[in-house]
Amino acid sequence: MIKLEENKGISRYLILMMAILAGVSVANLYYNQPLLELIRMDFSVTEVQANLISVITQIGYATGLFLIIPMGDLYSYTATNKIKNKKSSLLSYVFFSV
Repeated sequence: MIKLEENKGISRYLILMMAILAGVSVANLYYNQPLLELIRMDFSVTEVQANLISVITQIGYATGLFLIIPMGDLYSYTATNKIKNKKSSLLSYVFFSV
């Protein structure tokens, strides 16, 4: 684990690692767009229905940014983890019970 020293700033390695991870997570939203036409043909759905894949993915990402990230400022690390665990358990139950 990287230890940060007071008044020393963030190391270049840590900044580079965070930049790469942020870029990969945002790029993940757009990986499906070149495949939408193939998805549309394979599943025999309309263009609007196929485009909903990208729209819903981006809405989910934005919702996470606006609702989950600010919890880090409001709650302690352990309280945030408990909330995340409960939410992920509930979502897993909902998705896998269908």
